[in-house]
Amino acid sequence: MHVLVTNPPDFHVPLLFNVDAVVGLHGANATEDVALVQFMIRKAGERVPAAKGNVDRTSRYLAVPLTGVCDAATIDGIRAVQEDMREKSPGTIVDGRVSPARGVNYGSGIWTITLLNGFCRRFCPEFWPRLFDSPDCPGPLVAATKRVL
Repeated sequence: MHVLVTNPPDFHVPLLFNVDAVVGLHGANATEDVALVQFMIRKAGERVPAAKGNVDRTSRYLAVPLTGVCDAATIDGIRAVQEDMREKSPGTIVDGRVSPARGVNYGSGIWTITLLNGFCRRFCPEFWPRLFDSPDCPGPLVAATKRVL
């Protein structure tokens, strides 16, 4: 996991926690990268009003464990996020993978990790960007965020 400062600067996500390698289906699934993705998906399910409007997708978000291990529920949670994104940004690819962002957008889609960071920044201001201040931040993510901040 590392921090990426968007260039050009983006108002919604001026900096983001980025994965070092792919998380999800056939990904490298490094523990701290997986913990980051799992934590952000769970926070989206708990806090984002649009997610709460779709009971099926919200339940898929909330089913993602905070283990740092990529499993079927994590991949399904990633797909649920991507399905939500595709409704607003039709160019979004739904593949059950969170790839390292190289900016905010790719073509007509938005990087999944960028969207997840935007959700946390907007809906979790009490601990953004200090993710380790959240009482349910998993251990590998606590260590990683302290290291990169």
